[in-house]
Amino acid sequence: MALKHRKGDHSPGWIQAVVFNTVMLLTPFLAANAISGLFAAQNFAPEPRIEAIVATRERVDMAFADIVPRSVNRRAFWADRIDQALRDNNIPAARGFLLAAPHMLDSLDQTAISAAARDFPFGTADQKLLQAAVLFLPSDVRARYERKLQPLSAVPDPARRPRNPLAVLGDETEQPTGEVSLDGLRVTSADTLAPLSRRPSERTPQFSLLGTFDDLSRHSRRWLRDADDPGIELRLTGVSLLAPPFETVSPEGAGKAASVLRSALRANRLTPAFVNRLERALDAAMPAAQLRVRLGTALEDTLSSNQRAGQVEAAFRDTLTPSGLNPLSWTLQQVAAIADATSSVSAVALIEHIEDGNDLRRMRTVVEAGGDRATALETQIGEDILDMARTGVSVSRYTVLQVVGLSAALLLLFWQAAMAVQRQLQNRFSSSSYA
Repeated sequence: MALKHRKGDHSPGWIQAVVFNTVMLLTPFLAANAISGLFAAQNFAPEPRIEAIVATRERVDMAFADIVPRSVNRRAFWADRIDQALRDNNIPAARGFLLAAPHMLDSLDQTAISAAARDFPFGTADQKLLQAAVLFLPSDVRARYERKLQPLSAVPDPARRPRNPLAVLGDETEQPTGEVSLDGLRVTSADTLAPLSRRPSERTPQFSLLGTFDDLSRHSRRWLRDADDPGIELRLTGVSLLAPPFETVSPEGAGKAASVLRSALRANRLTPAFVNRLERALDAAMPAAQLRVRLGTALEDTLSSNQRAGQVEAAFRDTLTPSGLNPLSWTLQQVAAIADATSSVSAVALIEHIEDGNDLRRMRTVVEAGGDRATALETQIGEDILDMARTGVSVSRYTVLQVVGLSAALLLLFWQAAMAVQRQLQNRFSSSSYA
């Protein structure tokens, strides 16, 4: 009888142990699947979805409200940020702060600006907001803003103006026809001082530091003398001038992106990780070792400038590997989209925070959502601008079921542990009573 009692007493505990161990083994797999599903939903698409743009725009607007200290006059702080951007010749940032007025100012000013914007009969919502926000600037800041928007023929000598922190040193031999120099950066008036009545995508897309193959032949000579130079800038220029059949970006977009990247490279504004990524993409499209051999052959004879430029072009064309263009094409596409959504000068400042492909997608999402607002916000929070990106993707039903399954498994573990403790206490009290 005693043996029978002991067997019946321990049977439920044996079953609980099996269930507990089984759930313990299954829980890590359930957790891994649930976490994988959640993070998969947070990946940023190469082309930002409308949900991501809307969610990111809301986060950017919140960030503008958060950067204003509570103890200061909000309108004075807002005007000071615009004034500083104008003094730095950062026109896109000044426009961004103007567009952020409804979020940086107090409720009374917000209501007044909204009412003023409704009085303008023409233009998009942002265009009306810009015109209304200018009216709330102090007179001296408003006058400075209007002077900055004058045609370049009316702008004083750039050498006497404060240096633009976004500017980089240009090459006198590579200044394209019709472009001017603003603080060392070769840009057009349409790119830097775009009228307020035009959207960023409508600005004249003239921004080029590529030069010609004649310029490239001179740089190639210098590159051949420096064996340690990977030739990132040189090969980037050569690939873009060849205008190969890029898979994801037009030749014009590739030229703009290459100019932005060259500007950032010259100013040492790119992270080492992103430079390495760019170098790997260029190695796949145009191997440096093969290019050196072909350029050495092309430049060894005494030729006229036109003949030398033709030989250099042939050397670059023969080295190009169309099958390896895809990684470079995708990078150029993202950089060109960032420049189109803001400006080429702004893109130089924005891409300096990028380290990998996911950062590129995040930055593109931010600029697609914010436009010039992203440029303005970057001047205040720096690399944290990447954290503004949101996917806006709702969790799928499958992911919800995974989370529910994981929750059920955890509850079952807790219940089994509680039952084991309860049974142990009952056994202890039973032993005490028997004694």
